[in-house]
Amino acid sequence: MRSRKKRDITQNIHEGGLVLQSFGLLIQGDVSPHHLYVDHMALAKSKDVDDNTPAILHSVVNKVSSDRSYKYGKDNNKGRVPFQYSDRKLVTVTVPSPEDATKSREVVVDVMWVDQKHSIEDTNNLFEKGTNTYDPDYLYSLNHLAMMILKMVLIIH
Repeated sequence: MRSRKKRDITQNIHEGGLVLQSFGLLIQGDVSPHHLYVDHMALAKSKDVDDNTPAILHSVVNKVSSDRSYKYGKDNNKGRVPFQYSDRKLVTVTVPSPEDATKSREVVVDVMWVDQKHSIEDTNNLFEKGTNTYDPDYLYSLNHLAMMILKMVLIIH
C-alpha cells in the first residue's frame, strides 16, 4: 500500500488583496479556491459639495500578479511588511437589530488611523486608473494588513 504524502497548504498573501496606493497599503483579501471577499467602502469621490473629498485610487491585485509575487516571495524568502498605523482605539458600538428595534447587541470595533504616504495627484500620475497588475517588489513593499480582524474600521488621512 502506498502512503500519501501530506501536501503543504500555503497562502498567497497577495491574492485578492486590496491595494490603496496613496497609503502604501495592501489589505489582504479573504480568498480561497471557492470564494473571494474583499469589502471596502467610502473610497469614491465625496458628493457633498462642502466636503469635496477626492476619490482614493484603489484596486484588487489580479491573479497573474499575485501568482508571480507568490513565486517571487518563495524564491527570495520575502515576507510581508507588518501593519503600521498612527493611532488605534477599540470602540464599543451598540447595533440595533434590523428585524426587531427593541433588540440590539454590542460590537467591539477596532479603529485604526493610517497616514497617507503619497498625494492623490502623485498617485494618479504613478498609476493608471484601472491598474491591477503590480511588480512583486512593489507588493512586498506595501504596509500589509491581514484580514484576521473581522470588525475593523480604517481611518485614512
